[in-house]
Amino acid sequence: MVCKKACIITILIMFQLVACGRSDESASDLNEESLKVASDFSFNLMTSDITPWVKGQRSGPMGKEQGKQAVFLENLISSSRSEMMVGLYGVQAQPWFFSAIGMKEGKNVRVVVDQQQGTLNDWIPENFNYPDTAELGQQLGGQVIPDLNPSGTPRSASIMHNKFVVLKNKGVWTGSTNVSATCLGSEYNANASIYIANPELAKIYEAEFKQMFEEKRFSRYKLPAVRKPLTFRDGTKLEVFFSPQDEPVHRAILPFIESAKVSLDIGMFVLTHSEIIDAIRAAAIRGVKVRIIGDALFSNRETSPVDSLKEAGVDIRIENWGGKMHMKSAVADGKRTVIGSMNWTNSGELDNDENTLVIDNKKLAVQMTKYFNNLWALLKNVEGRTAAAESLSSINSCIDGIDNDYDGLTDAEEASCKR
Repeated sequence: MVCKKACIITILIMFQLVACGRSDESASDLNEESLKVASDFSFNLMTSDITPWVKGQRSGPMGKEQGKQAVFLENLISSSRSEMMVGLYGVQAQPWFFSAIGMKEGKNVRVVVDQQQGTLNDWIPENFNYPDTAELGQQLGGQVIPDLNPSGTPRSASIMHNKFVVLKNKGVWTGSTNVSATCLGSEYNANASIYIANPELAKIYEAEFKQMFEEKRFSRYKLPAVRKPLTFRDGTKLEVFFSPQDEPVHRAILPFIESAKVSLDIGMFVLTHSEIIDAIRAAAIRGVKVRIIGDALFSNRETSPVDSLKEAGVDIRIENWGGKMHMKSAVADGKRTVIGSMNWTNSGELDNDENTLVIDNKKLAVQMTKYFNNLWALLKNVEGRTAAAESLSSINSCIDGIDNDYDGLTDAEEASCKR
């Protein structure tokens, strides 16, 4: 998921933003007085149960099964008669998804997906990181749009990384969970997804979706919107930030971290953004109890911030299970939550199509903290960065049929998987 940036593309994109009228004034409108919602905050939080994998109660390769998050999403899609707008990185080994989202009487479904190579309407598996995405295009035809450049060529500098389903005038499902074997299927990766039943939130996501689907605007070609935070009847405050136009690191993540006074729990797949790392370090130095659960692959790289964060007093545990710490979530002071699709990276903020929610609701924060604590406890005996992503020290990673470290070798082919 590492995106290469091309200087020429970047210059052209920056010119496009200026030409389209992006300004400090329009950006500041995002934080104006909130929009009052005449109902309480209603949500369903779903998290991956990786415990059976970690404890050895489950083992072996990934199949095409459905986890509880998949069942929830299938029921949500299948039972709805609302118009649906779907943003997905792709589809992999989840056959139920095609029947659930297929064109049925009374149902209108439109989808945007990520495409790695090829051209428009070139629906073959090789063009997608998740090859089954091609079947989605074959099935729904013009109802599926890939994140191509205006010229119709694949985007080399960004990915359409959203995972959301919008039920028109009803609500939004989103989070870090991909429609894949390791995420929704086996729940091999640690993830969090949330369904929020609220028509105002659905309208916000609908406007973002239309930029991509109808106007063919992706990545830095998208325009910022004048948008107010939502304040619910029970006092819950919710803010939505889309990448890259809403600058979520500077408008959401950094203020979130800087506001923490007592505690900050972070579960993150990729953490490389230097300003975020500095803000986390500063929080620990000022006395905030900071805990981070990191992913083995990215935490073991030479550029990892793990050592510098530990020196500042951050308590860090690195997963040693075969799946990923795939969340992009945090909880501050037991009452505010960040959840969404964006890794805390430069590309997550500046290039990719992403969505990030900041929610001030204690009930949600308590549920998120409980899940974090369960994962934290699973790693109580893990010291340092000892578990390579695919190795005998990473539970089940040598027999799961997956190239966990993206080096082109799987299971027995890996030297680190041989005794």
